[in-house]
Amino acid sequence: MPVPAGATLRQGSAGARVAALRTRLGLPAGDQFDAQLADRIAYYRSAHGLPSGKQADAQLVRSLNRGYRYYRDIIDRNVFRAAALPSDLGERFVLVDITAQRLHMYEAENITGSMNVVVGSADLQTPPLSSKIDRVVLRPYWNVPPDLTQMRYADRVLRGGKRYLDTRGFQALSDWTENPRVLSYEEVDWLAVKRGDVMLRLRQEPGPGNGMGDIKFMFPNATGVYLHDTPSKNLFAKTDRFFSAGCIRVERPWELARWLFGHTPTAAGTAPEQSVALPDAVGVHVVYFTALPTETGFDFREDTYRFDQT
Repeated sequence: MPVPAGATLRQGSAGARVAALRTRLGLPAGDQFDAQLADRIAYYRSAHGLPSGKQADAQLVRSLNRGYRYYRDIIDRNVFRAAALPSDLGERFVLVDITAQRLHMYEAENITGSMNVVVGSADLQTPPLSSKIDRVVLRPYWNVPPDLTQMRYADRVLRGGKRYLDTRGFQALSDWTENPRVLSYEEVDWLAVKRGDVMLRLRQEPGPGNGMGDIKFMFPNATGVYLHDTPSKNLFAKTDRFFSAGCIRVERPWELARWLFGHTPTAAGTAPEQSVALPDAVGVHVVYFTALPTETGFDFREDTYRFDQT
């Protein structure tokens, strides 16, 4: 039985809409919004990724009226995603949960540590994948994605000139090879870069403010994403952390590094891009689930990337 649309219902409300709400949530017949109904609504909201509360607002009513077939299809899609994971995840592995924006470290099927992460935005999504972390890079460069160079940094350079590049440690480079030539400010047509007529490689040197922070975690994958540190620590306190351009920013990267190595890897001097290999590669699984089984049913999450709609 659908719940008719209308004003928000709260404890103390009564009438036909409350009766429909009680029926829809499997409670005894009646038309009173009592404490039992309030508690059932709070549980439903938590299980379906809705904002906490005990009220029946328009968002809750829409969710209820979707019906079981809608949620059954979501569960089926998530079962299909789970089946794509390797049958053996590894004795030790890192799990990045995109929808929860959390990273978990597993040993012998037990979580030994967790932390928040920042993942890709709805437009620049973090891809689900499975691979193995085989090394870290200390004092990394940040190679700015070309679209960000065009949309954000070219204009900043035009306004700030050579001083902007120098104070923030940016270098314009001749190409994407391992040994590019550093271009002078005057050699670059920054207006053409801003228009998108010239694709420029822009790199930020290691140091304070570097977009990669002090360490990144590397694993082979077709999309070129990785885990990394970040100077933007304030983002980890936010509820929704879909801010990156696809890579995964880690709240406590040195804790993860110590877990991987058994000690803290250290840089030898100040040279950039120092690669430190892991003695044994550790699995990393980046997953996207909008429905997860619990002891009492399923927890549903917001489908930020709209994977359930395709």
